[in-house]
Amino acid sequence: MTRNHGFLVLGGVFVVLGVLVALSGGCHFTIHDPGWHLGTFVNNGTYVNGVELPFKNTLHYSSLEQMQRFTLDLPSAPITVEGDPKVTGVEATFEVREHTAGDASLGPAPDSIAVKSATGNPVLVTSAKVRVPPGTIVEVSTSLGSVTVSGIRGVSLVSAKTDAGRVELRDLHDVPKVTAKSSLGQVSLATASGVGDVSLDTDSGAVSIKDVTGAATVKCTTNLGAVEAASVEASDSLTAKSDCGAIELKDVKTGRADLRTSLGGVSAQNSTFDHLEVHTDAGAVRLRGCTYKTKDIHSGLGGVSEKQ
Repeated sequence: MTRNHGFLVLGGVFVVLGVLVALSGGCHFTIHDPGWHLGTFVNNGTYVNGVELPFKNTLHYSSLEQMQRFTLDLPSAPITVEGDPKVTGVEATFEVREHTAGDASLGPAPDSIAVKSATGNPVLVTSAKVRVPPGTIVEVSTSLGSVTVSGIRGVSLVSAKTDAGRVELRDLHDVPKVTAKSSLGQVSLATASGVGDVSLDTDSGAVSIKDVTGAATVKCTTNLGAVEAASVEASDSLTAKSDCGAIELKDVKTGRADLRTSLGGVSAQNSTFDHLEVHTDAGAVRLRGCTYKTKDIHSGLGGVSEKQ
């Protein structure tokens, strides 16, 4: 991406942030999601599809039947999923808004949890916290809110996505595929081993990966934000790309490192590579205590500094 494109991205993000601020400060706004009317908020009132939801409720759900896979897709709520060895099936707590007090309830659904209404009125989930056995595949997403997944091990996949919010993954072990995606928010993975292929991606926000061993490939990408990798081992490759942000590596060991940024510097410290490839259009390259067999380093508007 060229520097002009970078500034266009930056301007676009400021427009999005301005819209969000305007929405949150006004007296009346409506948010739409494909196939779902998230809600209209009028003078502290909450409406879904024209139905007022004046009551708050906390719902609990418990089942001894273990799910091989847990999935959850919410339109406007933060989601937390925790792998807990003490749980044999699923334990969940949902915060909701409802039309009639005591109207909403939780029940079983294929690979998930269903939100029900005794009167058939809309129910808006505002928060979801779920505990499952550690050996459960997790696929969760929300349009508006943060997503946190932790304590999962020995499964084929962990996937977490949000359109606007933070994604935080931690304490994952022996998971061949790990993906985290946010359109507007920070994405991070911490304390993981044997995680195979890791993909951390955000359109606008920082990307962080720390204390990860036994990975095969690691990909960290952002359009607007910094990328940080610390104490990471990836046998095949580590890719870090940012259109507008710095890239910083510390104590990284990988076969091939591909580090690219349009508007930002690149730094690597105490790291080992078979091949090191660095490209920056406008930023300095700093290497400290790094070893490599081959390298390809290019800096358009910045110097290259290397010390052992």
